[in-house]
Parts: sequence; C-alpha cells; structure tokens
Amino acid sequence: MEAPVFFAPPEAVQGENIILPATEAHHARTVLKLKKNSQVIVVDGLGKAFRGTIGSLSSRKETIVEIQNEIRGFGEPFANVTLAAGLSEGFKFDEVVQKCTELGIKKFVPLVTEKSKIKMSAAAKFDNKLKRLKRVALGAMKQSRRSFCPRILPIVKYSDFLNSEDGDSCKIIFHPVKQQRKTDPAKLLKNCKNVTILIGPESGFTDSEVETALEKEFSPISLGDRILRTENASPVACALVMYWLGELS
Repeated sequence: MEAPVFFAPPEAVQGENIILPATEAHHARTVLKLKKNSQVIVVDGLGKAFRGTIGSLSSRKETIVEIQNEIRGFGEPFANVTLAAGLSEGFKFDEVVQKCTELGIKKFVPLVTEKSKIKMSAAAKFDNKLKRLKRVALGAMKQSRRSFCPRILPIVKYSDFLNSEDGDSCKIIFHPVKQQRKTDPAKLLKNCKNVTILIGPESGFTDSEVETALEKEFSPISLGDRILRTENASPVACALVMYWLGELS
C-alpha cells in the first residue's frame, strides 16, 4: 500500500520534523486512522516532498511527521505546462482546475476572448473565487500524488496574454485551421521544457484571434469534428499534450 500524501506549507518544516496543519492532521488521525510510525509523504506545494513517519500524536490538533528523506520533483512532469482557457458564461472553471491539475498542469490562465460573453468587469467576481479554486487545486494535487500546486492567475484579456507569452515556450492552439500544413505534435513537443496550451471558450476563437496566435508562433491542432464543451476540451487537450510529452506512456 502506498503511503498517503499530505500537504504542509514550507514553514511547517521545523528541522527534522513537520507539523501538519489542523485539517491534514484531522484527516490523518480521524479519517485514515493512522498510528505512530505510519509511513506518510508530505508535500509543500512548491515541488518538494518528504517521506517520513508519524512521530507524535500528542494532541488532537497537532500531528508531527518525522522526516526520513527529501524527494524533489515528486510526481511532477518533466515539462512546465500552462493552460490558457477561454471563459464562457456559466463555465465551471473548477472542473478544469481539478482535472488538469491531476494531469500535471503547472499554471492556469483564465482568458476573456471575443466570444467569451464575459467582460473584464467580471474579473473581480472571478477573483473572489480564487481561494476556492486554489483549494480545488490543492486537493487534486494530493489526490494525484504531486508535489507542486498549480498557480491560478486572475482573468486576463486574450491579447494581453499573447503579448506576455514566453518566447521559449512550445505553443499550441487547439482549433481547426483551414490550412494545408499539419503539425506533428510529438515532434513539436520533443524535449520541450515549457509548453503553453490555448483553448477557446464554448464557441471557439474568432478568425482574427487564431491569426494572431499563429503570428505569435502557436501551432494549430484540431480536436476533431465533434464540438466539446470547454470544461471537457481542456482536459482532453491537456491529456493529449501529456501523452505527446511521454508522460502518459
């Protein structure tokens, strides 16, 4: 049986011990009913993990893990993958965060595009949801046995995002393009350390948005003839990228 995974922020590491947060301690003691000397893994959400044993159950709220060894990059893919997804009206971004965190995404960028039907005035309302989205990402990180909790950025305009994109990233836009050229995704992503994925809102990108992305060196890839809801298209696209990167083989 694999050791269960718990989260503790970096400041919880004190010398050779880790003090689990109250919620994690409750899960360890009450839900999993772990005992002294039980094997566990503790991740800090920044890419570092510690293998250890339950060392103290001295109080109801405090559980101490004694560190045995440190594991860097625990459960993390080789490449840093960013998902920039267009928002739609009624779009449940938490589903995308949950599923794509499990697949290995490192950063989420919610986009306002021409067809989003969402205005930048909605940014404040979305920002109020960031704490909940971060909790969703944290839970998905533990469930998928990762050590890095993805960053979730505030809403940004499509054009602003493209203008800020890292030139060293391998860039893909999932959108059917009426062109003869075809992209070999596996060849495109070979040895890529940074990957950016663009997914449109429910009704897709406009022709001008696609053209702008192509000018910014995004390579177009189609998800086929069937139209997927955005909360489904994002995990499908991320799974394909992880497969092409060799992370699912």
